[in-house]
Amino acid sequence: MRIVIDLQACQSTGSRHRGIGRYSLSLAKAMLENAKDHDCRLLLSGLFPETIADLRRTFAAYLPPEKIHVWQAAQPVAELLSENKWRCRTAELVREQALAALGPDMVHVTSLFEGSGDNAVGSIAANGNALASSVTLYDLIPLVYKKQYLTTQAQQDWYYRKLISAKRADLLLAISEATRQEGIDYLQLSPEKVVNISSAVDPQFTVRSASDESMLALRQRYGLLKPYVMYTGGIDLRKNIDGLIEAYAALPSLLRQQHQLAIVCSVQAHDRERLRALAARYGLAEQDLVLTGFVPDHDLPLLYQECKLFVFPSWHEGFGLPALEAMSCGVPVIAANTSSLPEVLGCQDALFDPRSIAAITSKMMQVLSDTQFAGFLREHGLKQAQQFSWDASGKKAIAAFEQFHAQTKNQKCHGILDKKPFSSAPLGVQKLRCAYISPLPAVASGIADYSAELIPALAEHYEMTLIVSQDNVADAWLRAGFQIKDARWFTQNRAKFDRVLYHFGNSPAHLYMYALFDRFPGTIVLHDFFLGDSLAYFDLNDIAPGLWTKLLYEAHAYPALLELRAAESHLDLIRRYPCSPALTLRADGVIVHSNYSKALATKWMGAEIASQWEVVPHLRRLPHHQNKLEARIRLGLDQDAFLVCAFGMLGPTKLNQELVQAWDASTLAHAENCHLVFVGQNDSGSYGAELDAMLNNSPARDRMKITGYADIELYRTYLQAADLAVQLRTQSRGESSGTVVDCMAYGLPLIINRNGAMAEVREDVAHGLEDQFSLIALQTALEQMFGDPALRQRLGTQAQAYIAQSRDPASIALAYWDAIEHQSQSAANALMHQTLRQIAAVEATSVSDQDWRITAQALAHNKTISRAPVIHLLVDDTDVDSTEKNLSTEARLLLESVLSEFNAGRIEFVRTSPLGLRYARRWAWRNFDLRYAPVSDDLVDFQAGDYLLAKQHEIPDEIDLAGLTEQVGVRVVFDSISDAHALHFTGRDSDLLKQMMNQMVHHLRT
Repeated sequence: MRIVIDLQACQSTGSRHRGIGRYSLSLAKAMLENAKDHDCRLLLSGLFPETIADLRRTFAAYLPPEKIHVWQAAQPVAELLSENKWRCRTAELVREQALAALGPDMVHVTSLFEGSGDNAVGSIAANGNALASSVTLYDLIPLVYKKQYLTTQAQQDWYYRKLISAKRADLLLAISEATRQEGIDYLQLSPEKVVNISSAVDPQFTVRSASDESMLALRQRYGLLKPYVMYTGGIDLRKNIDGLIEAYAALPSLLRQQHQLAIVCSVQAHDRERLRALAARYGLAEQDLVLTGFVPDHDLPLLYQECKLFVFPSWHEGFGLPALEAMSCGVPVIAANTSSLPEVLGCQDALFDPRSIAAITSKMMQVLSDTQFAGFLREHGLKQAQQFSWDASGKKAIAAFEQFHAQTKNQKCHGILDKKPFSSAPLGVQKLRCAYISPLPAVASGIADYSAELIPALAEHYEMTLIVSQDNVADAWLRAGFQIKDARWFTQNRAKFDRVLYHFGNSPAHLYMYALFDRFPGTIVLHDFFLGDSLAYFDLNDIAPGLWTKLLYEAHAYPALLELRAAESHLDLIRRYPCSPALTLRADGVIVHSNYSKALATKWMGAEIASQWEVVPHLRRLPHHQNKLEARIRLGLDQDAFLVCAFGMLGPTKLNQELVQAWDASTLAHAENCHLVFVGQNDSGSYGAELDAMLNNSPARDRMKITGYADIELYRTYLQAADLAVQLRTQSRGESSGTVVDCMAYGLPLIINRNGAMAEVREDVAHGLEDQFSLIALQTALEQMFGDPALRQRLGTQAQAYIAQSRDPASIALAYWDAIEHQSQSAANALMHQTLRQIAAVEATSVSDQDWRITAQALAHNKTISRAPVIHLLVDDTDVDSTEKNLSTEARLLLESVLSEFNAGRIEFVRTSPLGLRYARRWAWRNFDLRYAPVSDDLVDFQAGDYLLAKQHEIPDEIDLAGLTEQVGVRVVFDSISDAHALHFTGRDSDLLKQMMNQMVHHLRT
């Protein structure tokens, strides 16, 4: 589970130096200490830059820099000022986008009721998409005492907006049982939604030893000349300071003469004047009342410890932390008998009615005059304080998250077809508009045929427009039922669509889609995980110069480009580098047809990204009619012939030669009525030539053939006529075989090997060989199927029933709808587009260019907020337009060695510019003689955990190094090691640079 803690309570001017800030800091540490194997992150606001460096240092022992994220927004955003409304609402959307980009399973907001008068920003589901969220619930005092606290319309509006956000949270973590009950009663929440995690005090609040000299100095510093009765906790109406002063003044004269009353907290000038006047009115001398002002944390425990009595007369508290702090320091504590204080003190004899001055006076007099009672309270307080600990609170918080996550996880099924889907638009309600971008018939593409089946069913859920690059669509249903437009029209009309759906495959038919996706990303249906065959074809034949190279760089960085430059044959690179991550990482969502494709995503991009992909299997409708006799007549086959077919284009990955070898070794080769037909186009290279030779030399050559290209009519004729199908694969590229599904739809018994997605075919619908099968195993399977008509009948019947039940277009279309809509409400890229639309809709009389610019920069930063750390090497590229190389041969070879051997992260070259650090892509292209690609030197958007290797004297003053390290969390590395990136390499630099890289790899992994 990924837990993101929004720590603005430790940043905001209203909370960071008060109890809420201290509580949030301690709870966050306790949560991190008890998080077990959970992936925890902190989110900080860049609107309080002065706090970030200290918080990074504070949590350095708990989290690496890359797990402490910072988001930005245009400011000021204080909500009580009407002129800030646009920035305030926009900042909420930007913050929630930053959270979505982190992919959290739970977001914890340490203090939601912030931002009325400063730049704190807090909201739950302001964008309409609820991430699982929890909120610390301190109290609902302004709601309980509305007349005293919500005195203006602006305050009411602000507070009630926060209440609405709080009600949207999945969990409220109350700091006391009394506060928990308030949440249930006042917010009408179900009891299981509000959890009491209690509170605790920091370790510094304990009985200390201190010299007489230091204690004397402490007392003198704060004007404490006698034994004193102490209060701390802020000046507020509900704190009942006026009642405390009046009650203290009512003590017997002798007791008052022996003591002072110390109010230990910040006191504004007008409050100081008012309290002094009140004390004088009740007959207290000036030295009887001590107003210390702000006291730093290191002095507070000793002030507690030294006091004679601690009094906490508050009418209402969420918890009452000062009382627990005083008890932990061994002080007799008395407090009001209201709200949470009875559960904190745990002693009825220590409580009083805060509305009764006489009751307060009586309880103070009892403690100050009865040493035995004071001793009892002191001992009880020390024992009671042990019942509270941050460790316990942290464990309760994590346990609440785990329970909620387990419950929601149990409600989700693993298969998309088994989920309770969204409800599509009912009759009479406007459907969402979807641009469907894919080749269509008569383009020679399996995806074109697939789309022709899917589109009519998907139109039940979306109003669809088909975007193509072909001159003619051969399918009459599609021509009659849908608008069909070209890419240029879509470019001009993108804003009309709610959803954009791309079907990407590994064929030339998809060329037009790459430029569209680059400008208008959407949801991708990825039919092939490896796209290099078509991309290389486009690039190497100058159809789309640089396209393959550019996607290789974006997906696989410089090592792939160095291999491309040196490759004698491009086939190995095509097989090894999928290139698809360059697209899928920018997509609004990704849909694949098999769990095997998700496994490839895990391998290339990590389990976290793969977990967000949805699996929607291939669809197939059953054939309208099947007439085996007619089909055989059309093909010129005898009715008693035994026809075995392999469907699809031929090539090395289809293992066609292995099938011929097994056939020749089997009894089928010698049976006069057995035929083997490859229904598809033969490979045009050496593999196809070898296969032709094998067929010509076969003893059964008169009953074996390759049809060549089979149009849909011929293809379906063979499906109807066949007795057995054999579909073999190797080196799967993540594709799902449409021919396998076709064979099952036609009720054909089927032999497959369990390679790639075919390993997911159920055992009861096909005869499955091992992935790496032997020729004898294939021969045996052929002979078994030939000799067992009952087995063939059973497999074919079960396969057809399976397709009818689970792959019909209506069910698959509903699964598509469900996947697209779920991802549109959860995927960070999809939410980014939604955020942009929502920001555009925020009401404002005028927005400055600067506000727009900062907001745009903040959103751009959010798109990369959770990427893996990158190592940046600063290069000397003073003449950016030069075509000359800067690197010596020795330096270039060294860098190439480092790039090739370093496989634990991405290395990028950067250069200085007047606007900041930029990527040095043009420098790299010319120095390493890389194949052309349309790349530019964009500004670098550094993220926490990134490295910057540089020589210190090469960094110009305009580059804010302190900001990079302290605000962003970049690790800047200087000294001689960094010379290795520049222009002055020596032979010994190589080992030094590699040693530095290894150290960074170790750090990243641990």
